[in-house]
Amino acid sequence: MKNLFGKILVTVAGSLLISFGLTLFFGGFSILNYVNNVFLVSLALLMIGGIFYVLQTGFFNGIVYSFRRFIKSTQKRKMIEDDEQEIPYFVDYTFPFTYAMIIAGGALFLISIFIGFSMI
Repeated sequence: MKNLFGKILVTVAGSLLISFGLTLFFGGFSILNYVNNVFLVSLALLMIGGIFYVLQTGFFNGIVYSFRRFIKSTQKRKMIEDDEQEIPYFVDYTFPFTYAMIIAGGALFLISIFIGFSMI
């Protein structure tokens, strides 16, 4: 838990610094621009973390296995040669920052929405 908390803090700090840099780069600094950039960076974190999570849980392993099996069945000669070999279809991906990106992105997303609505 301590390691996950450290990764979350690093991800949040990096996101806030990236948002600050984007705010300075794309126009003058204002709180509204900063909150908008925090929202966009947190949305990117959520999307990347979601992609990592889907890959890490092996959602596409069955699809990859089916495609490999279909290609081999269309090439009969190759299937006969490789008949004794089983097609390895399980690929184990591990991304160390998956949960940190999802949690930090979600927290920054909700905070930026709350701040954005309170500014109106």
